[in-house]
Amino acid sequence: MQKFLEEKQHLWLDQLEKREGETLTDLSQEISQLSLLMTEREETLLQPAIEFLQDITNCLSRCEKNLIQYVVDLPPKLEERLRIYAQKNSDLKKAMQNCEVRVTMDPDTACHKLFLSKDLKTVRWDVLLEEKTDNPERFDHMNSVLGHRNFTSGRHWWEAEVQGKGKWEVPLEAPVWAIGIARGTMTRKGYVSLGQKEGIWAVGKIYLGLDAPCQALAFTALEPVRLTLRKEPGKIWVALHYEEGWVDFFDANSDDFIFTFYVGSFSGQRIRPFFYSGE
Repeated sequence: MQKFLEEKQHLWLDQLEKREGETLTDLSQEISQLSLLMTEREETLLQPAIEFLQDITNCLSRCEKNLIQYVVDLPPKLEERLRIYAQKNSDLKKAMQNCEVRVTMDPDTACHKLFLSKDLKTVRWDVLLEEKTDNPERFDHMNSVLGHRNFTSGRHWWEAEVQGKGKWEVPLEAPVWAIGIARGTMTRKGYVSLGQKEGIWAVGKIYLGLDAPCQALAFTALEPVRLTLRKEPGKIWVALHYEEGWVDFFDANSDDFIFTFYVGSFSGQRIRPFFYSGE
């Protein structure tokens, strides 16, 4: 399987580099066209005022056409790259079947506002729950819970439902969730923000305004990145590659690519599944 993954990785990287080159070529052409227009406009500045005003309309029309072409054409090409990447990674998913792990949640880490099922596979937010006994492992403010498993090497993947009943349930009337991985040593007391600075790599729906379908956030180091999805995900596939230092997110039903965090190195630290369910 190791050889298969390496061969696939080289193939996909070659394809992505080729498409990146095509995109850069298109951008270079756009820049050249705009530079030509700027040169032409400098020449028209020497014209009499009447001729200049008559000519400026044509100039604006040409600029608008070029800009519209740039805005419209580029995203589909990027979308195509992601679609191909997701398609190829469906092969990766098949090759990683032996890397699947059964994730259960660690009740000792669960915030007191979270309800866990008896089998520890379902979590939901409930403001009416009684306070839990505090301990050093428990989130006391953030509506989060960690998985039981600790990873310090290897490739691992798991699925979690983010709608309806399943391994990880978020109430439909309050579709606020996040899923990913976290350092086992992350801070769990007081206010903790979602993001890489806190040792969390996750995607989800947290903030107001993201209740619309097909919208999510990737909680990166600087600020959340808004993601536009092809469809509202029902299941999320999380794939951790410890030695390579990255984690992938996919729509488990369609294999659509969602996001990748390139960490670089986990520095030998324990990595655990991370779940957030909130108000």
